[in-house]
Amino acid sequence: MKEPTFSTTAKHHFPQFLIIYLNTLKKMIVSNFENMKINHIVQLGEGWMSRAYLINHEAVFRFSKEKDGAMDTEKEIKALPNLKNIFL
Repeated sequence: MKEPTFSTTAKHHFPQFLIIYLNTLKKMIVSNFENMKINHIVQLGEGWMSRAYLINHEAVFRFSKEKDGAMDTEKEIKALPNLKNIFL
């Protein structure tokens, strides 16, 4: 079964809440990556605390659903430098 895709340039008839949500995702990404133009968004998956999206077929962004998920993300960010030495 093919994954749903959300092209931000296509003229599909998505529900209004989905359009607002995707535009919010785009704004959050572009506010941190000003040179990134977003043409394509695919939701990769969803867990208890976050959702992951593939942007432009190449970059994965994960967004927390709630405050607890954001706190877990902060812990992961602090742990990443230590993991770099183990896996690279």
